[in-house]
Amino acid sequence: MPASDLADRPDWLRSCARLSAWCLAAFIVYSTLSPIGLRPESGAPPDIERFGAFFVLSLTFALGYPRSRQRVAMALMLAAVLLELAQGLSPSRHGRPADAAFKVLGAGSGAFAAWAWDAFRARLSRATPRV
Repeated sequence: MPASDLADRPDWLRSCARLSAWCLAAFIVYSTLSPIGLRPESGAPPDIERFGAFFVLSLTFALGYPRSRQRVAMALMLAAVLLELAQGLSPSRHGRPADAAFKVLGAGSGAFAAWAWDAFRARLSRATPRV
């Protein structure tokens, strides 16, 4: 089967998004709860890293589970807060409300971006005449 045929199959894309989302979630949990010396850094300001990580996480989960976008967004917002609280258990880490706020904002923005993308695609497909 040609690659273009695979990319046109929503179930294939959904499965890819789901796998990516769960792998990214595991990486974020590890990065958030591991000792500070093991935390990966991109070179961007930490608040941008926090926002971006949860934006991409939420976007991939929302694309992978399109019928559960609201639950995905709420669960990831709750997870962001819980991960910040859990950092208090590590002597080298510190969870702060401002850090949680950037993560919550990223999670909400990612879910909204997935919704906006699907709305755009639906509008585009209605406007494009089929041959």
